[in-house]
Amino acid sequence: TKTMVLCLYVRQDGAARLKMSSPIDDLQPTSTPQHLDQVRCDLEKDLGELKRDRYKYTHVGMEVDQNQKDMSNTVTQFHFTDELEIIKIAPARMKQKTENTTADEMHSLRGRAGSLAWLTQNTRPDLATDVSELQTRANKATVADMIEVNALIEEAKATKAKCYIHFRKLQVPLVLQVITDSGFKNKEDPGKPRQGMGIRIASDSKVPGGLGNPILAKTFRTKRAVRSTLGAETLAQVAGFDAGSKIRIEWTCMNFDKPTTSGETSHEWLTENMPMDTFTDCNSLWGIRQGHRLPIETNLMPDIVQLRA
Repeated sequence: TKTMVLCLYVRQDGAARLKMSSPIDDLQPTSTPQHLDQVRCDLEKDLGELKRDRYKYTHVGMEVDQNQKDMSNTVTQFHFTDELEIIKIAPARMKQKTENTTADEMHSLRGRAGSLAWLTQNTRPDLATDVSELQTRANKATVADMIEVNALIEEAKATKAKCYIHFRKLQVPLVLQVITDSGFKNKEDPGKPRQGMGIRIASDSKVPGGLGNPILAKTFRTKRAVRSTLGAETLAQVAGFDAGSKIRIEWTCMNFDKPTTSGETSHEWLTENMPMDTFTDCNSLWGIRQGHRLPIETNLMPDIVQLRA
């Protein structure tokens, strides 16, 4: 899919030994030090000496800094943020806020919005809602939207030092936690509310808090019209369930045919069938999922059946 990174899985001695992803033009392998060194040596036979970064490096616009003591990772996008440029708008043009953008202005707006979306997807979920709303108006953008994208860029730059993603070493067993929410009404399109989801891998706990690492955070507009808060929350849960299921499939692919015994590295964390917990603050949805009653909106029944399974 468009959101999935191309991955290569290397199998050796009946076990998955290495995962190599290629988001753009970089290779990012994941394995034990022994197998990484073996792959590097094999590649250098044909390609010559390769550049290798360890512990602190930049990958697809993200600065990764690994703490060698606790093996935690901090991910930032400081340089990427610094490189964002605001759209130059003449003072007279700024007064025409309701005027539609020209073709060149729309091109500039879409480019900035796409860059901000990449930023929010990786390290700045705090800006995700505003950027997502802006993208929905990109095809009919006005001068006011250009002013807004400039304001978002300035906010990203002003707050970059306070915002980063920290990945910690987790204790087994692990669980995939999917947390969703939805606002039923919005002034742009009351029938299609804005929804949000947060997905993380955490130490097995039934509480959303505690030790965990973020995997995905996004906001989006539902594609189906709904008539109630229950409908909006249900569709948000279904979207979160689908996204979580894709992550579980990716997790399984990383760990197919895993060794049954531990060799030089423990494989206990490679839980093939990682459980998935979903969370909602909608009491009605909770009751329906438990089978206590049926929804009034009959078109929600297929979604409820999916969530109950």
